[in-house]
Amino acid sequence: DVILNPFLGPRLKCGVITTNLPMTTDKPIDFGLQTFCDNCNKCARECPSGAISAGKKVMYNGYEVWRSDPEKCTRYRMTNSAGSMCGRCMKTCPWNLEGIFKEAPYRFLATHFPRSAPLLTRIDDWLGNGGINPVKKWWWDLDGGTGRPAKIAAAVNARGLTTSLKLKAEDQTLACYPADIAPTPYLEVQPIDREAGIKAFDKLLSPAEYRERLANDETDNLVAQYVPPEGPPPVFPVLIRQKEENSADQQVVRLELVSMSDSPLPEFEAGAHIDVMTAPQFVRQYSLCNDPNDRSSYVIGVLNEKEGKGGSQRIHQRLKSGRRGREIISRWSPVQSAACFSLAELA
Repeated sequence: DVILNPFLGPRLKCGVITTNLPMTTDKPIDFGLQTFCDNCNKCARECPSGAISAGKKVMYNGYEVWRSDPEKCTRYRMTNSAGSMCGRCMKTCPWNLEGIFKEAPYRFLATHFPRSAPLLTRIDDWLGNGGINPVKKWWWDLDGGTGRPAKIAAAVNARGLTTSLKLKAEDQTLACYPADIAPTPYLEVQPIDREAGIKAFDKLLSPAEYRERLANDETDNLVAQYVPPEGPPPVFPVLIRQKEENSADQQVVRLELVSMSDSPLPEFEAGAHIDVMTAPQFVRQYSLCNDPNDRSSYVIGVLNEKEGKGGSQRIHQRLKSGRRGREIISRWSPVQSAACFSLAELA
């Protein structure tokens, strides 16, 4: 979801200032954005993951929005081998500081005649706004994981404008995850049921259908309701009480994890493992190597795999002993016949 300013476009960030200074409350400004966006679709056309809807607004969790597909967007930004992150929707938007609306006459037309969006978008395309601009490239395209030498990337994401693409909503397959199928609020890896998300997207009401149901007092299940999971939370915080090198070559570290409340940790059996997660994309499994009768701590040994994919290197570099806030989130789940705990670092 994006907030858009008539002079900055989507290139802005929000902040909150708490104050007791008396202020006069202003009112929303209508500068034709809703109608313009309904007739533009340049961001949807240029989205490399196809995550932005080319259709009309829908009702989502009680809000009238153009609903995008958060999973498609995140999967592209976080897992693309030719470069993570994106921001292409902001770069190609005609309202941004590189679009035609930086000029007052075009901005006047868009504000007072928003249905002229198709024409203004074509002008924006003709001028090449939102395309590749080597002059403003301030970064190097590098390839290299944590602890490994960086090198020039063999392939990068360098997309020009796709002005010939005629994107239609009926050709898209999008998913959303309203409150009733949203993941739990616990910091753990949770698989997404994309098929359920696709069905949920297809069932979203239009604003007109939503208002009609309100007028007819048909409010049952009108807005999806979140149902908190039953029972105690499956996660709990632990602290790193001690981290020490445990090999002559300094490539193995011993981590001792304890409860933040000094209470005994859950029971485990010999041969139990824990899944250590330092970031959502880094999950690694390690054996518990302390006495199962000692529930005051969990102890693991981590080998620094220099030729690995970066998981053990992050543990070696980021997990520190004696630092408050380096918390670990643990949950209980079975793995074959052994007990299993999942741990996730809170940065």
